[in-house]
Amino acid sequence: MTTDYKLRSETYLAMFPDDEMVETFGHLTPSPSERNAFFFDCWMEWRINRLKLPKKHARFNPETIALAIGRDIGLRQFWDFQVKPGEVRFKDEGEMALFKINWDTDYHG
Repeated sequence: MTTDYKLRSETYLAMFPDDEMVETFGHLTPSPSERNAFFFDCWMEWRINRLKLPKKHARFNPETIALAIGRDIGLRQFWDFQVKPGEVRFKDEGEMALFKINWDTDYHG
């Protein structure tokens, strides 16, 4: 077992799996700026697969609901979808369609 593994928490490993990190960055522990640049590029590339979220309401936070639905349908945050205030973007249109079906079913705003 390497020291790198010991320094990465279970939460980090769940969000940034070893296989994805090596495939994407060529090593297990990219710097925060490397990660930020990669995921920002994804955000920009995924613009075509975006959904606008409703404004916040006293009863609910649409970003929190979007994160929960994404996880519930098996999408991985950052890798398959990203949520920012007022918007969610997807890696591909199939993931967006599945999310939309669940949003329309589950969202009662």
